[in-house]
Amino acid sequence: MCKIREKRSGINENLNYLIMSQKTTQPTTLLRCCVGIDVSKYSLQLCLSVIDTTGKVTVKGSSKVSNKATAFASLLTWVSKHCQDKTVPVRYLMESTGVYHEQLAWFLFQQDLAVSIILPNKAKHYLKSIGNNRAAGAV
Repeated sequence: MCKIREKRSGINENLNYLIMSQKTTQPTTLLRCCVGIDVSKYSLQLCLSVIDTTGKVTVKGSSKVSNKATAFASLLTWVSKHCQDKTVPVRYLMESTGVYHEQLAWFLFQQDLAVSIILPNKAKHYLKSIGNNRAAGAV
């Protein structure tokens, strides 16, 4: 009986080793970079995240730039520093905030970049549906 348990524990250790080695050797590739933008009258809060093939979302950085046409180029420079792999698509996402988002959305569209504008109530209801309860204005 003891020999059987010893064999089973040895087999379990070997299986655990194989499972762990497979997890660490499988390369993950990035699927997409996403830049979430919280738009206000005077500033843009940026948060850049990436998602990989395992579904893991990693926040790469955050920043704040002015909501002026002269500062939009610095936004693109900041994103290019954090998303260095040019084969990974980048999507810019922002809530519709009156007229404050329009100039940035138009700028990104003219640069031929992927832009998504969502309605604030849609974002709120989506977050509720997945169990998150956010305070107004919190990112």
